[in-house]
Amino acid sequence: PVNFHLQAPHLAFKTKFSMQMDGALGLQAVNTSLALNDLSLYSKDNVAAPVIQLPLLSVNDVSLNLLQQSVVVGNFQADNGVVNLVLDKHGVANLQTVFSPAVEEQAVASPTATALPPANATPSTAAAPTPTPAKPWDVLIHQVRFTNYTINIRDEKPAQAFALSLTPLSINIDEWKPLLPERFTVQLQTGITSEKIQQAGQLQINTQLQLTPLVADTHVNLQQFQLPAIQSYVQDAVRAQIKEGQVNAALDIHFESAEKPVVGVQGTAGIKKLSIKEQGRDKNLLQWDALDIAGLSFQLPANALKIDKVTLEKPETGFVINEDGSTNIQKMLIASSGSANKTPVKKPTVAKSEKPAAPMKLAIGAVTIRGANLGFADLTMKPNFKVAMSQLSGSIKGLSSDPKTQASIDLKGKVDRYAPVVISGKLNPLAEKPSLDTHLAFNNLELTTFTPYSGTYAGFKIKQGQLSLDINYQLVDNKIQGKNKIVMNQLQLGEVVQSAKAIDLPLRLAIALLRDENGVIDLGFDVGGDLND
Repeated sequence: PVNFHLQAPHLAFKTKFSMQMDGALGLQAVNTSLALNDLSLYSKDNVAAPVIQLPLLSVNDVSLNLLQQSVVVGNFQADNGVVNLVLDKHGVANLQTVFSPAVEEQAVASPTATALPPANATPSTAAAPTPTPAKPWDVLIHQVRFTNYTINIRDEKPAQAFALSLTPLSINIDEWKPLLPERFTVQLQTGITSEKIQQAGQLQINTQLQLTPLVADTHVNLQQFQLPAIQSYVQDAVRAQIKEGQVNAALDIHFESAEKPVVGVQGTAGIKKLSIKEQGRDKNLLQWDALDIAGLSFQLPANALKIDKVTLEKPETGFVINEDGSTNIQKMLIASSGSANKTPVKKPTVAKSEKPAAPMKLAIGAVTIRGANLGFADLTMKPNFKVAMSQLSGSIKGLSSDPKTQASIDLKGKVDRYAPVVISGKLNPLAEKPSLDTHLAFNNLELTTFTPYSGTYAGFKIKQGQLSLDINYQLVDNKIQGKNKIVMNQLQLGEVVQSAKAIDLPLRLAIALLRDENGVIDLGFDVGGDLND
C-alpha cells in the first residue's frame, strides 16, 4: 500500500528488438523510447493540490543487451515539472509522508505454528556451497536533463509561513554509470524568488560526485540572494525586519563520508546593502554598505575557521536606553514560548571517558572598518542625552583564539562630529581568557553634550567647557589595571535644574578649587580589580 494517488498519464512506448533461444536467452533492444505525459502525484490526504507534476518525462535512445548485461540510455529528459514541498508545523515534509509505505495491520503468527525439528534429528554439518557472484550490469546514461522546473518550498513552522521558489531550475548530468563507484558531473542552475522580494537571486552548483563511498567536490556560486526572503524566521526570534540585503558567495566545498566526515570549505562571501529596522517602526537597528569576507577556509574534523580579511563599509548602529529604562536590544529580543513556566531539564550525565568537544580554532587576519557610525542615546534623561562616534575607520589585525597571540587595534574617528578619538593597542577577545592592552583618547569634546546628566544628577546645566580623556587599560588573567587622565578646560556651570535625583554638593566651589590659573582641571587616577571577584 502507498500513501499517494497517481493520475494516469499518457504513455507512449516504442522499440526494436530481437530474441534468440539458443541456450541462454538472448534479447537485444535498440532505439527504445518511453514517454509519459501529464503525470501528477497527489497525497491521499489532499487530492486537490498535486505534490508533483510532470508534463513530460521521456527516456530516449535506449539499447539493451541481455547476454552482455548492458543498458545504454541516450537521454533522460524531464521538462516543465513542478514540485510542491511543504514542511508542516512539526517539520515533517509532505514528500516524506507521500513516499513512506502505508501502515497496515499484519497477522501475528501463533507460537504453536512454528515447526520444530524432530527430537532425534541430527544437525547437518555440510557446508553450504558458496554462491557465485552475479555479474554486475553495465549501465550508462549519456545525458540527464531536467529543464524549466519549479520547486516551491513552504515551511509552516514559523508563525508566518516561509515560502520560497526555485525557478527556472535545470539539472544536467553527463556520462553517468549509476551502478559503478565512478565520478560524474552534476550541474544545477536556478533562480531564487519569493513574494517578499522583487529581484530574483541566482544559484549555480557544479559538483563532481562519487556515490560509493560518498565523495563530492562542489563549487557554489550564489548571487544577489535577497535576505528579506528569510524574514519569517527572523521575526520569530527578534522584533526586527530585514528591509534590504543581498548575499553573494563563491565557495569550493569538499566532502568525504567517513566515521568522522571530512569537510573543507574555501572561498569568499559577502552581504551588500544590509538594512535592518525595528519591527513596525522606521528606526534603524543595523545597516552597512558592504561586508566582504575574503580567504575563508573551514576544515573538519580539525574544526578550524580561518579568514584572511573582513572588510566592513559604512556600518551604522546604535544603543538606546528607552524612557522606561529598557534598551533597544532588550526590546528586540523575543522570549521563547513557554519559557516562563518551563520545567528545568536535567542535563544528561556525561561518561568520564568522553572528552569534551574541542573549541573551534578561529583566526582572522585583518578586519578593516571604513566610515562607521555608532550612536548612543539615553531617553531617560530630560532633555534626552545623545552622542555619536562617527567616521570611525581603521583595522584590527591578527584576531585569533590562540591565547599566545594578541591582535593589534588601530581606529580613528570623531565624537560628536568634531572631537577626534583614537583607539589603539592589543587585545585577544577570542581566547578562553580574554586579554587586552588598549589606549583610548579623545580631545576637546564639548561638555555641553552632557547637560542632560549634569542637570539630572548634579542639578546644573553645563554652560561651556571641553573634555579630553586619555585612558590605558590592561587585562591579564582576568585582572584589570587602568590609568585615567581627565582634562576639563574652561568648565562653567549654567542654570540650576530642579531634579529629585540631584545630589546636593557645592559643585561651583569644587570646580573653583580644582581649576588652575588657566581654567584647566587636570585629574589623574588609577583603577584595578579582579574580574573573578
